[in-house]
Amino acid sequence: MIVKGWIWKPIIAGLSGTIVHFVFMYLKSRIGLLPSFQPYHSFQTTLSYWVGANVPAIVPWLLSFQWVARQKD
Repeated sequence: MIVKGWIWKPIIAGLSGTIVHFVFMYLKSRIGLLPSFQPYHSFQTTLSYWVGANVPAIVPWLLSFQWVARQKD
């Protein structure tokens, strides 16, 4: 199977963004910077309130990527 050359740019960009986000969140937790700032937990709590049920932790994470993708359009 031959993969088109244009497919690698979005894949590399997505992986780079994910790695940078992971590193920043890791450093935030190691340094203790903004210990009360928990964006995914707050987002998950809000979603649970809106839906009326528990929302799995993966849902806010996936929705945050969807929101970023729509912002670029």
